[in-house]
Amino acid sequence: MAIDPKAVQDAERKVLKPKAQGLKPNPSDVANLKKLKQQKAKEDLDAVNKGVEEDAEEESDVQNESAQIANFLKAISQKKYAEADKYLQGTVESKIKASISRAIQNSK
Repeated sequence: MAIDPKAVQDAERKVLKPKAQGLKPNPSDVANLKKLKQQKAKEDLDAVNKGVEEDAEEESDVQNESAQIANFLKAISQKKYAEADKYLQGTVESKIKASISRAIQNSK
């Protein structure tokens, strides 16, 4: 469940308003603000980690694709057309799968 930024702002106001008036804020308000900020920080960290994992997957896909293209070119130069077709087909399939995955992620 995502933390609503408005909830964090409201909690900050509850803590900062008494402080501005020279009063002590309610301890439960301070605890609530601390809890909300911790949850928000965890959400932010999870989002960053997810992005790093996706970047690693993309890098792995690019390396695999590069290897398949290199193998394709090598097979063509050696006139091994059936083998070249296999590498080309693998590259095309991985591109299609990546496009479908991206489209699914973007539709969410």
